[in-house]
Amino acid sequence: MNIGLFSLIAGLLSMAGGRDLNADVQSAHQLIEQSRTANDRANHMRQLVERLSKAGPDEVDKLNDASVALVAEMLKRDGEIGRFYGGLGLSAVSCRAKSALPDLRLALSEAAPVGSEVDWITVSPAVSPYEEIQRAIAKIEADRPCSVRPDFL
Repeated sequence: MNIGLFSLIAGLLSMAGGRDLNADVQSAHQLIEQSRTANDRANHMRQLVERLSKAGPDEVDKLNDASVALVAEMLKRDGEIGRFYGGLGLSAVSCRAKSALPDLRLALSEAAPVGSEVDWITVSPAVSPYEEIQRAIAKIEADRPCSVRPDFL
């Protein structure tokens, strides 16, 4: 069996549920790191964003800083594609992503602004990583902590 196909199947199975969100982020990050092509990395990034988007509040509440940092690493991979998926992923866990604001601001400074001559990611509709990062920053800055626990616990 092709190693790339095996990695894809293993990634899909591991993110299908039954594990905690931190473990799923770590598994997805490994798949992204091991991917040989930008297309494979983009597919794994998309799968991670889908998992983060579907995570319940209790799961997001348990997301640790190391996992947030792994999600933020997407901002630095494969140019506009990584910035797009990184922005989406961090936005999905906004109440835990305040530590990633410096990475998002750096990615915003590196992203092509709307109206530039960059070819946008071809999806329906076409999207701008610049706009996605702006939305993520606004959402994270406006969001409260995931849960408010009394100091005495």
